[in-house]
Amino acid sequence: MPDPLALPDPALAARFAGIFAQVPSQDLIANINCTVGVESFGDLTMPVTRSDPPNGYLCSPSAAYLDYGAEETRHFTSNPVLRLGLLGLLKSAAPLLRAARLDRQVQINNWLFSTCPAPPISAATAVAMRGRFIASDPDRAIVIRSLNDALDSESMAHLAAAGFFLLPARQIYIADHRAAGKMTKDMRKDRKLLRTSVYAIVDSNDFAVKDFSRA
Repeated sequence: MPDPLALPDPALAARFAGIFAQVPSQDLIANINCTVGVESFGDLTMPVTRSDPPNGYLCSPSAAYLDYGAEETRHFTSNPVLRLGLLGLLKSAAPLLRAARLDRQVQINNWLFSTCPAPPISAATAVAMRGRFIASDPDRAIVIRSLNDALDSESMAHLAAAGFFLLPARQIYIADHRAAGKMTKDMRKDRKLLRTSVYAIVDSNDFAVKDFSRA
């Protein structure tokens, strides 16, 4: 995972976009239909996706809020009546999401990961982003995901001041590895599984062709 406090590498963003210039997105990620480009704002250079529905949740709030949300209800309750009620509530939100047209979007800093740590966004950059994409993509929602209070409070304030709406999305976990010995329940569970697993952690340079084929 990249350092969320570091600026994205322009060369890496260009390489990432270049992959999708050669191969359609659905050949690489079956449920994602988007184009990938690169945009620069001062010293920030980031990949930008443009997408239309239907799509996977990396490019579609409807999939994230409704489809993924419906799937996750199994973790909230085993009561079939209550689960049906939750599913009905999610379904009732579908017309609102369609009316908002959030699924027709241009998404900034989208590396097509579940969580895309965002670089620091200044007040001037927030205004520049809004102006550029309103001009180039007037019929698309302008989206940036994975912002959180722990790491992005200033960026969120700058975006809100520039006219962006802050919408809740998925839960993410942030671990400070400088805090020795302080592990969450999930971290302890992961370490226990790793000790008993047949798998091993390897460096990316040791990930061989046979591993890609198996993956």
